[in-house]
Amino acid sequence: MLKTGKQHLEGLRDGRVVYIGGEQVTGRTIGPGRPTAIRCARAKATLRTLVTMPRRSMIDSWCWREPWLEDHTNGRRMLTSQMLDPALPQFGALPPAMRTHNLAEARSHLDRVFTRHELTTATPASISFEHCHAAVGDIAVNILGYGTDVEISTPALPDFYLFQVTLAGDVNIRSAGYDIPLPTGSVFVMNPGQSYRKHWGKESRQLILKLPQHAVERQARNDLESDRIQSVRFAPVVMNSAREAFSLVRYIGTICADLTDPNGLASSAAVRKTIESSILSAILATLANDHTDEFRLTALPAMPRYVRRAEAYLREHFSEPISLSALATAAGVSVRTLQSGFQRYRNTTPSRLLRDIRLDRVRAEILKGNASVTEAAFDAGFQHLGRFARSYAERFGETPSETLRQSFNRKN
Repeated sequence: MLKTGKQHLEGLRDGRVVYIGGEQVTGRTIGPGRPTAIRCARAKATLRTLVTMPRRSMIDSWCWREPWLEDHTNGRRMLTSQMLDPALPQFGALPPAMRTHNLAEARSHLDRVFTRHELTTATPASISFEHCHAAVGDIAVNILGYGTDVEISTPALPDFYLFQVTLAGDVNIRSAGYDIPLPTGSVFVMNPGQSYRKHWGKESRQLILKLPQHAVERQARNDLESDRIQSVRFAPVVMNSAREAFSLVRYIGTICADLTDPNGLASSAAVRKTIESSILSAILATLANDHTDEFRLTALPAMPRYVRRAEAYLREHFSEPISLSALATAAGVSVRTLQSGFQRYRNTTPSRLLRDIRLDRVRAEILKGNASVTEAAFDAGFQHLGRFARSYAERFGETPSETLRQSFNRKN
């Protein structure tokens, strides 16, 4: 047991709580102006960074009220470092939509909010469910917690994506082909057509954005100025809110804070529509998906004409065998200039771009139901089905047959 020194307790005189960033720490507040004990999970943990925040504003900022922070064994409030992760922004006290200690009520409520699902727990009497909700255009912003360990299983998501940020505790999600832990700070997206099982811990809290499929696909077409985009598929890759997804999560946090202000920018219908588009654009540009290369291209310097000519040639003749020398001739430059231009302005090689164009075409045909997987692969110019299948799974995070099943589920 470590105790903070007198200099570290000055902030507690008005009933403030403390936590230590970067350490697995539990702090127990005994009362205003009284000592705070710090128990560390690591034997040699040090008190390098001390952060203090007002108790009430901290609770309000995450929308969880006193019952969430009560330790029923001793009646004292307990705070963990996971609940107060300094890498995450404050998401504002979104309006409460439902609070209940009844498992059936919680399940029925979320059936209406998301989709039909099964909700089970070994300790139904201990459930302390809370759902906070706001809307930005067609995007539903939700913060959820169950207050006990629960297991959720759902059939294929119908026509929306689930963008999720783990605010506290640990969540684990399992679907076809992967079993992924989502600790505090994780950012992840579930695609339409995917069924999954999800485990929530007692202290787990998540921010979940329900993104309509039509809105995401429309935004992708607008951002890339391309009508050929018919679907968007996010890769099963976990990103970190403290690193690669920091700006995205910070931006969404700012919007959530504005939603709690009756005089905020989001109170204007016109501004809400613009905010909705900006959220979708930020997610598409940040999180890995089957159009990531194209989104990256929009951030690169203006391409020289020969690179554009070469890419246009690849897109027009993708189903044909194309040699590097033939492509260079079509672009009007040498092979060496073509290769260096692609590396500089497209951050790839001509052969990889051709492969991705073919993969995108195959996926579009499978989703439209116009051809079998084999037919679509050969029609797109692939000659080796084994290499095609590996490349497809690497790009889209699923096998071609899984895409085919999802296409069938969507139509039925």
